[in-house]
Amino acid sequence: MQKIIIAIFIFIGTINAQSAEEKVEQLQNKFRTIIDFQAEFKQASDNPNFNVSQSFSGTFYYKKGNKFVIDLSKTKIVSDGQTLWNYDNNQNRTVINSWSEDSEIISLKKIVFEYPDLCNVSIDKNDFNKLIFIPNSTELNFEQAIISLTKDNLISKIKIIDLTKAEIIFEFSNYKLNKDLPDDFFEFNIPEDSKVIDFR
Repeated sequence: MQKIIIAIFIFIGTINAQSAEEKVEQLQNKFRTIIDFQAEFKQASDNPNFNVSQSFSGTFYYKKGNKFVIDLSKTKIVSDGQTLWNYDNNQNRTVINSWSEDSEIISLKKIVFEYPDLCNVSIDKNDFNKLIFIPNSTELNFEQAIISLTKDNLISKIKIIDLTKAEIIFEFSNYKLNKDLPDDFFEFNIPEDSKVIDFR
């Protein structure tokens, strides 16, 4: 009897592992069909160690090749896949960096295609559209990432818990897919009177 129970648990564990793998594959296949998109965007962070919480909202534009625009009320972050511009409207300041997937800016491509190979992936037992990523090495600088998907296998929420227990959440909604956004949309025209800080 005990052997049967153990066998059942092993079988259930195998099903869960396959389901997580299949869900990741569905996400990746969906992402491959997307040339570009526009979505409403929210970002929130909470650091209990310093009693600090903040949130932003705006519009997120994406195009293959690490091109994106994050258009917030007072900030605009733009990447053409090589250069990263961060414009602060309040201070009329533009900070320029070379784009890198190792930067702190969210990389959807990295999350979708690299995280699964670097993490143990499981499905939340209370929500089959929620994937839990736990790094299997110190290569990723977080404790846990939780990816919520829509019924169409689009990312609706990314919650990252770092090693200090601080949380950062990205939410996407009202997707508009494959809008044929031109490449020059992902280039930032620096205002003439803007203070420029160039770290390239």
